[in-house]
Amino acid sequence: MIEHSLLVVSLILVSGCTVGNDTGRKTWEGRYPGECSDAADNDGDGKYDCNDPDCAGAPDCAEPDTDTDTDTDTDTDTDTDTDTDTDTDVQAYPELMTPPSWAWQMDYFTVEPDRGWVWEIDESWELWNASVPQPFVKPDGTFGMLVSELGGKSLEQPKTLYESRDGYDWTWDGSILGHPDDFTGVYCGNKLNDAAVWVEDQNSYRIIYEGMYEPRLDPHADPKDPQEYFFCHGTTTDGESMEPEDDYLYEGGFQGENNSVPSVLSASDNSGVVFYNGDMMDESQAGSGIRAFAIAQHTLEITQLAPDPILPWNCVDPDPIFVEGGGLRLYHTMFLRQNQEYRGFEPGIGAVDVMDTFEVGDDYRQMLLSPGNCDLGGPETGECYLDPAYLRLPDGTMFMFVTALTRPEHGFAYVSIKRAIAVD
Repeated sequence: MIEHSLLVVSLILVSGCTVGNDTGRKTWEGRYPGECSDAADNDGDGKYDCNDPDCAGAPDCAEPDTDTDTDTDTDTDTDTDTDTDTDTDVQAYPELMTPPSWAWQMDYFTVEPDRGWVWEIDESWELWNASVPQPFVKPDGTFGMLVSELGGKSLEQPKTLYESRDGYDWTWDGSILGHPDDFTGVYCGNKLNDAAVWVEDQNSYRIIYEGMYEPRLDPHADPKDPQEYFFCHGTTTDGESMEPEDDYLYEGGFQGENNSVPSVLSASDNSGVVFYNGDMMDESQAGSGIRAFAIAQHTLEITQLAPDPILPWNCVDPDPIFVEGGGLRLYHTMFLRQNQEYRGFEPGIGAVDVMDTFEVGDDYRQMLLSPGNCDLGGPETGECYLDPAYLRLPDGTMFMFVTALTRPEHGFAYVSIKRAIAVD
């Protein structure tokens, strides 16, 4: 939670106007206004201004009264702050805390308040050489999952589409749902890294892609050149083919630079609630962290939802879901080592419930899947988890798909998609 404090300072000044202490004299220091501060010896006694006893009690020589007990009404100003702290900028958005009645797909992305906090990895299931899972529900009630394939020799890496009829068993028939070359009107980089599927209305979905220019995939570039991010988008009516748009989605107009990793929910006012990484993993930027804005249905007009990041810079990969009865929960990757470079981090999966002001509670660092001694830049063995993606099946089973980086005791590290099962 972003906490605010208010410091109230009371300064008590006592003013006296008793001037002159020898009425028999024709003149004295301070006889006329300003004489106690004019740096002159006005009565010729060798003393001037406040050093002259004649100026005792003059306003120019008065000192603050340090006896605060003389002020018996010190509490009269306790209400004068009128919430002048940053709470005046906080706005509540209760309409964004529940899904629209027509979006039946959101039932698959809803959790009971007291569930979804305890997870165990299902060691019987794994997608090899894949990462960044994004499950969604197709219009026909079956399931799709967009993933990034690893190890391909193509210079442009697409999003592949895995499919499932029941949410348990997943297959890939070679389908692609988004390729950098699909976007002819805008440049979307050479890799589609993350993707989010927004149920925009009853008839169509909008897919938001994090396009990325990765210098290491460009043989003509210096591998040390900076990465660049682009938010491209397209629509689908069947969850199997995509019609690309010829512009960037919400280009500019929202806070942060180098923004990445979008995720989205359909809200009851028919807008989408978009979570993203602002100033991706840059501790030096005050805006770095998980941020959010609302995007209007069809017009795509955006509204920033909070003036500050919801979670700090070392929290990334937001995965929002609805909480039954109202509210949002935000699963996310949390890097445990406080360093702005990726090397040396140990990522795990965290969760927090988000209030309608798009602030979080005191338990926002609760870890659900902790890293098992796995250092992204070091030699340790173990397993790390990133990119959480929640899915609840009709039978009540709750899955969390994650990217797993495994460093075995012998052999090379490898990347795969694993799933955890809620056991609470």
